[in-house]
Amino acid sequence: HDAPTHLGRMSADHIDEVDDFSDSFAFSAWEHGKRELIDDVYMTPFHAIHPIEAFSLRMEHAKTGKVICYSGDTAYTEDLVPAANNADIFLAEAAWGCEAEGRPQGMHMSGNQAGRLATLADVKKLVLVHLQPWSDPQSTLDAARSEFDGEIVLGAPGMEFEL
Repeated sequence: HDAPTHLGRMSADHIDEVDDFSDSFAFSAWEHGKRELIDDVYMTPFHAIHPIEAFSLRMEHAKTGKVICYSGDTAYTEDLVPAANNADIFLAEAAWGCEAEGRPQGMHMSGNQAGRLATLADVKKLVLVHLQPWSDPQSTLDAARSEFDGEIVLGAPGMEFEL
């Protein structure tokens, strides 16, 4: 819903204007849980918990059935369980490091929360992403491992995965 306005503000010529993209792009708002086919991939958005409108995405290849789930920026929400259900790869943000306690609410997850969701969703591989330079990656991974027995990878720029 908010994307055309946010993007329109960025591309407007003046600070108080909103550029109208409708002559170039057709926007349609994502609907929580509504599966859409884009080429060979089913995309299903799930509401994320973040200060601005945000979504987590479940991406399922129509022919192979392989699934990648990307949490996006979000606080812990069990809406991610159906999003990541049986995912081959779950890219889960862990910006708060090993623990979310004492951090601002409604923004990000910790390693242990990402691990808990990976267990609840029965994912095959958990990739911790959105790691912050001030947090300890190993402690974040250890926190995720305390909640999830499967394969865990610390995400890094340029990584590629085979499905």
